[in-house]
Amino acid sequence: MKLITLVYVFCLFYVFIPGNLFKLPIKTSKLNHVLIHALLFSAILSITYPYIENIQLYEPMTASPEEEKEDDDMNGKKMPPVTSSTPPPPPKGK
Repeated sequence: MKLITLVYVFCLFYVFIPGNLFKLPIKTSKLNHVLIHALLFSAILSITYPYIENIQLYEPMTASPEEEKEDDDMNGKKMPPVTSSTPPPPPKGK
């Protein structure tokens, strides 16, 4: 489970705590209110869960195996050695 899904489920749970954000206009027992809120929570969660689970906040940088192979051998050429453009520091004298 992704972090965004976990946050979504907790927020949805908070919204559907009976009497927390909204009250049902139906005059019934407390048990019926709890059951109605539970059914609404379950229905909305089951409908929206696949959409929330498929949200991608970022795409990882992945390359196909063919692209990785091309990058490695550079069409048969060897990669030049990496050299530093800054000269080494001068030796400290006494």
